[in-house]
Amino acid sequence: ADQIQFLARTMDGVFEVQETQNLTGLSEYNYNWTATEAGEYAFRVTALKDGKYVTHVVAGGVVVEKVIEPLSISSTSVISSDNYKVGDALNLSVALSGDLSDADEIQYLIKKDDGEFVIQKTDEVTELTDYNYTWTTSQAGNYTLKVTAFNNGQYVTQVLIGEVTVEEILPPLSMAFTSIKSGDTYEASTEIPVNIALSGDLTDADEVRFLVRKGSDKWTIKHTVSLNEASDHTYNWTPSESGTYSLRVTARKNGSYVTHALIGGIEIESNLDLEYIFLEDGAKFNVGNKVKMNVKLLGDYSNIDQLKFVAQKIGETGTVVRTSKVRQNQSAYGFKWTAKTGNYTLKVAALSKGVIIANVRANVTVENPPKLTFRFVKNGQSYKVGNKVKMHIRASGNMSKADQIKFVVQKDGGVNEVVRSYSVNPSKKAYNKTWVAKEAGNYKLKAEAYKDGVFVSITVANIKVVNTRSFESATYDSNEAEEKQIPEISTYPNPTNGTVNIDLGNLKNAMIRVSSSSGQLIYQQSGLSGIHQFEINNKSGLYFIEITSGTENQVFKLIKK
Repeated sequence: ADQIQFLARTMDGVFEVQETQNLTGLSEYNYNWTATEAGEYAFRVTALKDGKYVTHVVAGGVVVEKVIEPLSISSTSVISSDNYKVGDALNLSVALSGDLSDADEIQYLIKKDDGEFVIQKTDEVTELTDYNYTWTTSQAGNYTLKVTAFNNGQYVTQVLIGEVTVEEILPPLSMAFTSIKSGDTYEASTEIPVNIALSGDLTDADEVRFLVRKGSDKWTIKHTVSLNEASDHTYNWTPSESGTYSLRVTARKNGSYVTHALIGGIEIESNLDLEYIFLEDGAKFNVGNKVKMNVKLLGDYSNIDQLKFVAQKIGETGTVVRTSKVRQNQSAYGFKWTAKTGNYTLKVAALSKGVIIANVRANVTVENPPKLTFRFVKNGQSYKVGNKVKMHIRASGNMSKADQIKFVVQKDGGVNEVVRSYSVNPSKKAYNKTWVAKEAGNYKLKAEAYKDGVFVSITVANIKVVNTRSFESATYDSNEAEEKQIPEISTYPNPTNGTVNIDLGNLKNAMIRVSSSSGQLIYQQSGLSGIHQFEINNKSGLYFIEITSGTENQVFKLIKK
């Protein structure tokens, strides 16, 4: 023979050649056959010579059994992604496959929220492959559903059927007023919170309208809110007239009426109130500032005949600083109080025949910050190159809030040059520095006060140095020069939320420059007098206000909240 063939067949089938091998002189040959189906098989090996039969050998009755997979469970339940309501029925169904003899029972288990799984039902495993259990929801919550197979009480396998949310069955939407009731009495021009609470099914409506009517007038819609699943809503109602009012809230869905709540008999009485026009509670001022205690009368002030302006230092008895007679055609009254060191309550009381009917008050703090003033140098002076410029200063205010004074010279376009520095002695009121002008040009002469390295106060004078002596330099270059009279200028409120008022006193044709703490110019205006108001729209922080008029120059610190 020169070939052998390996053949296989099922017992009722036909032999099929699986492999042919050429003989090479060996006495043993082999072929590995892999069964693909269960059944009984016969095998044959046939020897050939030049393609013709020589001999063969047969082996039969070989049995191949089917391989059975381990038991597995799969969910056949249809669990919706939508939320369920209490009372809904969910079908928990599973299909078993593989070796059913691996398990003798299956358990249906359910866990609520973060609790433990609880057995709902146990089924005995038979020859059936499909099993189911119908669970009826009884409580709202988040649930996890699973089915577990056991054999003799031992865990075999399980399947997670799903996670569902069960919601309460809500009653229809209803509304109630919670902050106001029939018979309540309020004053006109005061803000009244009208609070309502929604209960039941909030999806019944998509908006709520707040309506008001006086007496038997028509209802007026005052406010509309979208619900957005919120159960509490507020409308701040400010009635401007006295009278008897009714309030109503109406719920709507897609523009259609759903339900409403109504209360009546809300009494609004005529009122009187005062408010400060400029002054804010908690404001801070410096000693000598003119604090505007201007007030406005609101509501019915026909019976008011007198206003009293009172300044009361904390811990002391108040002092009446001004009394004004009230005129029926005038609602605004003013008084400038000169700030003194300390914490004060500033009050204005409205009286009728000597009886206080209403009042307004504000607590303010008056500080006495360090203040530096040039004794001889004046804004706009001219000097000759080589002149000795007396940069002597007078220190006033609470100098314990400063620990260092620097004398600084800055030529236009140049950098600040510290020409002398002093440690502050709080009891010392004068500091001297004589600076020699070496080059012609325009200069800023500054005296700066610091505390722990942080700037607290400054005085500035702009001068001119020329190559020939000027008339002004001869006039002011004298030890006998008198100190200039500092005009009364005030800025308020300080700190401020953005609005700044500057009372320029008797200054005329003044210029205002506002700079940030980094030196950036953010506001400038000239030709000013009287009271000037402007806005600082930049970020919160420290700002410097430089006010210049003729030979006068003052710098103020301002805090923006």
